[in-house]
Amino acid sequence: MAEHSVERDIEHRIRERASRLWEQDDDPKKHADEYWDTARRQIEAEDAPAAPAVEQSAKRQIESENPQEVPGVDDATGKPRAKRAT
Repeated sequence: MAEHSVERDIEHRIRERASRLWEQDDDPKKHADEYWDTARRQIEAEDAPAAPAVEQSAKRQIESENPQEVPGVDDATGKPRAKRAT
């Protein structure tokens, strides 16, 4: 029963949005189906779950297998490595 109510709510929201789109259109000569489809896509996009935010530190860990590894730094001392003479 609750699922039927949710479907009616979504249909009601789409109907209201389609009506608003039609009213706001400068040249409302499109078929009702076009406004309905646009409204349905907008409502579905609004109801879609948002992608979780990735914290900057987590992003860096993904980029490197070893987040402690820094290029050009001696692992034992933490000091910059000397450049080799050529």
